[in-house]
Amino acid sequence: MKIALLAAFHVHDKGWSTTIAIQNAMEDMGHQVDRFNLYRLNEDGVGIEYTDDGLRDFLDQQYNYDFLLHCDYGQFHTHLLSSVLIPSIQESGDDPQAFNSNFLKAQYFDYILSPDKRCVEFYKKDGLKCLWWTHFADPQIHKPFDINKDKLVITSCEEGRQGGVIKYVRDKLDVIDKKIWLNDRFFYGVDHAKFMCRGSIVFQASQFKEVTRRMFEAAACKRMILTDRIDPNTGVYDLFPDGIAAVYYNSWADAVDKILYYRDHPEEVEKIATEGYRVVMENHTVVHRVGALLDLINN
Repeated sequence: MKIALLAAFHVHDKGWSTTIAIQNAMEDMGHQVDRFNLYRLNEDGVGIEYTDDGLRDFLDQQYNYDFLLHCDYGQFHTHLLSSVLIPSIQESGDDPQAFNSNFLKAQYFDYILSPDKRCVEFYKKDGLKCLWWTHFADPQIHKPFDINKDKLVITSCEEGRQGGVIKYVRDKLDVIDKKIWLNDRFFYGVDHAKFMCRGSIVFQASQFKEVTRRMFEAAACKRMILTDRIDPNTGVYDLFPDGIAAVYYNSWADAVDKILYYRDHPEEVEKIATEGYRVVMENHTVVHRVGALLDLINN
């Protein structure tokens, strides 16, 4: 198939993004993918603002394509989307935080892909066709690198997350042993995967009480997920069963207690990490997601 990809791209995009992973997977399956950029770039190839130039370019040649895939953070909106007349899919990858923006333009698309199970129901209640298209890992990037584990727990969450849970946990653990915990940020692609592999446990605190992308990426690196307990209606416990494929903490203090428990039970860490890895490799890679996307078009 010949596929038009309407998304925001920097020239380099730090080597990897979820949209690039989707494009690569489609191309690996033998499909032609042409990009139409939502960004206006500066002289360094960095996107500085949204523009509809890429969309206009696509509209001039839309009948050359089998379908349009639109990936966005929810910020791009224009009435010109109503001029798309070929089969079209909106990937609402930043739901639930970008749901209101994504919902406004969902009417222009034949199908919506959302990673948030609760948002899927909202789309459907408005008569929109929507698939629960959860986050994924890219096995070309997220994999168990052979790297020395110099910390027990790794996180790349900002310290202010959930009112300060990261700082709270760090301060409590540092009193016990400064070698337990490492928090650092602004890693991308392979560098971020290698960073996660420096620990046995990847700590996560969801910002919007949602199923986070990091869970899939950490599991693909064969690291145990330790994340906050959230609403069962998100489907998270079906994706990663509690105590089997991931571990969930109930409070800040409980997070510290669980870290100290698993420090003393490395065999359980390894068992849960291995099951999380199996779950993702068998169900939640970018190839699985692209396969489901193409099934929508074919059917």
